[in-house]
Amino acid sequence: MYRHTVRCQSGGPLFSTWEEGARLWRQLTAGLPDLLALCVLPDCILLLHAEPVRDRLARVLSGYTRWRNVHHAADSALLGCNPRIEALNSALAQRDALQEVHLAPVRAGLVSDPIAWPLSTHLDALGLTWPAARPPIADRLAFHERVSSDPAVSVSGTPVPAPGPADQTLERVLDAVSLATRTPVEDVIGRRGAARTLFLAAARELTPASAPELAEFADLHVTTVRRSSDTHAPLERIAALAADERCVGLRRSTLQQALCRWRRVRARSPSSARVVSPEDAPEDA
Repeated sequence: MYRHTVRCQSGGPLFSTWEEGARLWRQLTAGLPDLLALCVLPDCILLLHAEPVRDRLARVLSGYTRWRNVHHAADSALLGCNPRIEALNSALAQRDALQEVHLAPVRAGLVSDPIAWPLSTHLDALGLTWPAARPPIADRLAFHERVSSDPAVSVSGTPVPAPGPADQTLERVLDAVSLATRTPVEDVIGRRGAARTLFLAAARELTPASAPELAEFADLHVTTVRRSSDTHAPLERIAALAADERCVGLRRSTLQQALCRWRRVRARSPSSARVVSPEDAPEDA
């Protein structure tokens, strides 16, 4: 296993909207298949892979940087193009590295539980995303207990999301679909596609809303709602996320709050927001 670390040359953030964050995530997962773990933070990217993927990673980051520069009418390097790569040969080192990647959003001050950060494979490891960036871990309960029992989260650990009563609100189901698909909330119902189809299927099963009420909420014609179906929708995942208060969708306000907390952590103690020590920072080409 190899650990890859890439840092933002400006100190971050790498993305200022969920649209940008989700795009960076999609490009990383599409360009680097067979990921073992991934976490995208405002100032760095942490990646575990079975092979050293320096060249592929550099191409993905170059593509994202070009897109973001066009989007912001800017001209910056944004990310170091020479990722630091470290071989992890022992089973203990690999286990610890996997845990560190999934704890990174908590230690950076972004969230209080690794389940709450969408740009991490922790949710994938628990089998709660769609599509998944990596296969779920066999013993997901033990894995989450080990990660969440870190003092940065809770010494007693936190529960894995589990389905609750089938009387959720449309807002909770919308947040769950947004998190599971890593799609900004406004795009879930604002754009035709798999996320909207999943939301309509989940809303019909998990909420008491009628077709007209659902149509009004999603700003769709009632006929569209009634005709929409997805027999392969992972409704059990949406039910689990919708029933858990930690699982908030990709809303503009949640990102701004997270970035504010991250900046406070950095201001209080810059070293505490870093996931690796300063000497581990990559050299920029």
